[in-house]
Amino acid sequence: MSGNDAYWDDLGIAWRATAPDIGLVTSKLQARLGRQGALARTGAAIGGAGGVLALGLAAWTVWLGVGGHAWNFVTRGVSVGVVGVLTLLAARSLGGGGRTAVASLREMLELSMLRAERQAGAAGLGCLAVAALAAGGLIGYAVRARTGRPPAMSPVEALLALAVLGLVLLWIRQGQARAARTCRHLAEALALDEAQA
Repeated sequence: MSGNDAYWDDLGIAWRATAPDIGLVTSKLQARLGRQGALARTGAAIGGAGGVLALGLAAWTVWLGVGGHAWNFVTRGVSVGVVGVLTLLAARSLGGGGRTAVASLREMLELSMLRAERQAGAAGLGCLAVAALAAGGLIGYAVRARTGRPPAMSPVEALLALAVLGLVLLWIRQGQARAARTCRHLAEALALDEAQA
């Protein structure tokens, strides 16, 4: 970097302003929005089917638990039901915003921001589902141990697997929230630039 094209600030750091090719940025963002939309629709379909299956499994587990007086099944069935409801809510949040035909760069950034916010929300619901599974599993374990028939397996392995899944979902949530903030900042900067032009 030569002294002619750089701006030197008070700390001696060289800065250079760039003017990106808007056409290239727009085409890349349009392709990204297309992939993002396809993944969101796929996630919504899988999540919707999984949520319905979880609710069916929850009802069946509670029915077996009540009929057989196996109260640990009832607690686990209720926790699976909570997971089913949270999964359906996450699928619903992913399913919205399916439009991909946007014309301007600002609209593309706004749509990308909306999708990132929805994905962060879905990951947050996933974290709640993991917590519900852990709580239901521990309560079921305690109920079974209290009735005099302790389970053969310790809940530690399952809790470790849930902890890893929870950490992954938390990482995804934070990444999507960061992406939403970046898109919001870029959309605001672009709107300010358009207003000044």
